[in-house]
Amino acid sequence: MKGAAVPSVLDSLTLSLPDIAELAHVQRPVVSMWRRRYATAASPFPEAVATRRDQQRFRASEVTAWIERSGLGRNPSFAADVAMRAALDEVPGLDADVALDGLTSLLYLKAQTGELLGALGRAEVLDLADEVDPDDHLAYSEIEALGDRLGDLCELADTAADAAYTPAGALEAVLLDRHRAGRRTLTESAASDGALDVVGRIVLALTSGRGPLMLANPHADCGDLLVAAVRAGSDANGDHDAPACAVPGVRTDPATRLARRRLGVLGVRVLDLDADDAVGHAVSPGATIVAQLPPVGSPPWSDDEVLRAVETLAVQREPGRFAVVLGPAGALVGAVDGEAEKLRSSLLRNDQVRSVVELPAGLLPGRSRERLAIWVLGDPPADVRLAKQWTTVSDLAGERVTGGALDGGVVDDLVTDVVAAQGTFADVRAHAFRFTRFAYTSALVALQSDLSVDFRQLRVGQRDDGGRAAVHAHELATGLGLAGAESVVPGPGRDPRRETLRSVEARDGVRRISGNRLDPRAVGAVGEVPVVGPAELTGDVILGDRRMDRLTFSTLPAARYTEPGDVIFCTAPYPAAVVDHVGLSVVEFPAQVLRIDRARAPGLVPHVLAEDITSQRATAKRWRTWEVREVPEDQVSALEELLAAVGQRETLVLDEARRLAELRTTLTRGVADALIQLRTVDNA
Repeated sequence: MKGAAVPSVLDSLTLSLPDIAELAHVQRPVVSMWRRRYATAASPFPEAVATRRDQQRFRASEVTAWIERSGLGRNPSFAADVAMRAALDEVPGLDADVALDGLTSLLYLKAQTGELLGALGRAEVLDLADEVDPDDHLAYSEIEALGDRLGDLCELADTAADAAYTPAGALEAVLLDRHRAGRRTLTESAASDGALDVVGRIVLALTSGRGPLMLANPHADCGDLLVAAVRAGSDANGDHDAPACAVPGVRTDPATRLARRRLGVLGVRVLDLDADDAVGHAVSPGATIVAQLPPVGSPPWSDDEVLRAVETLAVQREPGRFAVVLGPAGALVGAVDGEAEKLRSSLLRNDQVRSVVELPAGLLPGRSRERLAIWVLGDPPADVRLAKQWTTVSDLAGERVTGGALDGGVVDDLVTDVVAAQGTFADVRAHAFRFTRFAYTSALVALQSDLSVDFRQLRVGQRDDGGRAAVHAHELATGLGLAGAESVVPGPGRDPRRETLRSVEARDGVRRISGNRLDPRAVGAVGEVPVVGPAELTGDVILGDRRMDRLTFSTLPAARYTEPGDVIFCTAPYPAAVVDHVGLSVVEFPAQVLRIDRARAPGLVPHVLAEDITSQRATAKRWRTWEVREVPEDQVSALEELLAAVGQRETLVLDEARRLAELRTTLTRGVADALIQLRTVDNA
């Protein structure tokens, strides 16, 4: 907006140096450099006009004009962004909520009329608002409440809409800043744009080909999910012409009025949900229900409250239509008990839960460690008998979240999985899912623990490689001169038995042992006992380099040594594991041990477990969800014999490598310092 007039309302607003840097899209030190470099220039950087909380404040209008004149910064819409921030931060003489509601209402008015509001008088703007919203459904009261600041807010609306190209873009840009401004009514329980996009794209895919988009949300909130779904349909340029959304008809609720304005500027036809609809058997004919629980603006709900609300949505869902619910993973996926367990079991038994999706942490800005989940409710599969009813469970808990969003390819594959899960039994069995696993409803009902742990997608093994793996292993073993090389021959090829580490831990003959909490001062380069922790497991420290005194260790409470065959593993900084062949080592917390009784768990081979743990994704921190393989019992003995030979040779090689490295260091330092001389040997 270079050369644009600076809105007069900015005369009464102030910015801190961090504010200026953020709005100019530069680093904070750059603004300090501007102050110094241009302090004596013909157009100096503005002087501070106030101090608040030990931070200097600068008049927004002066900073904006200076940025426009100098051409500095990387934001051509600096003035507009300042104007939009003003609605959330401070408009002198107006309550913050009144200013925000007024600006969004003016943007709605501008979208409906196309008028340059700043050129109109107060009476003209109010008359225009009365024409557009004669029954005061969503905007008239908010515009009238601006009082004598109406003209200033009209300037802000014009500036914001010009910078964002459309009033709709400006309205959403204003709301993007709500988390920084700490607007609790707009941020409590609010999901990130990335999470909203996932839900929006799922809704779009489920409703595609069903005619004009028709959505409904029985819960009063600011409309985040509805807007995301409408925008997904608009971005896809699909067949969703003239979309319609039904929202609660309570016209006095500020959140619902804001939702109406947001949908209105997008050209959505907004319908009222009657009070009877909120408890009736159908929300709105032909509508797909889209709801976030708890709604934006609500404090956290208990598991019981979340599941009761889902139960109501299940009743309200019209046959042949879907309901897509975004809520806390603790209630929808996690371990529950008591009343919550009864409610969830009842919902699953009704066979309306078609898909369960667990999302990773980082998609809930107000509570970064909490996870969200999605439920898709629909008609039970018609092609199977009641005892064989099924659903699908998708586990994305280990996927990376960047800037509150998942990778685009991950979202694409998840949406494909969810849509495929709504097909027939044969369709689901034939589809190659990436994140999703088929699960019988009866098995889910019987489960009170984390649903995604026991029903996550397990990788498919390679059935037949034409003997390539066997040939390669035979060549390597023969070349190394290992005993037993001749036993390596091609196998029939089959999917190995796979299970989660949680299931392994619960088996008879498997024991998990926590590492010892050690005083760092007791660990060093000398001592009788080797120490194994995350540093050794990830290769940052060579096994055996860290040690401690045996007597010191024996004085610790519950001191535990390893035994031969123990699998030592860690989750951070990434999954890693080794097999302790010798035993009598000390495992340092947070590393842990899996101890296997070979007689009672014959298919669990320590080296295979260690290999499977190490091959997990770097972001997979929840060790109970890790997938591991069993070895056919008739192969265990021969495999362990050959692995023992490999381990012995590997130990010798590593020891030789360590001694070679030590020799290299001693020679380079000794010769350079003249502590060692190398004499020429005459070989003649």
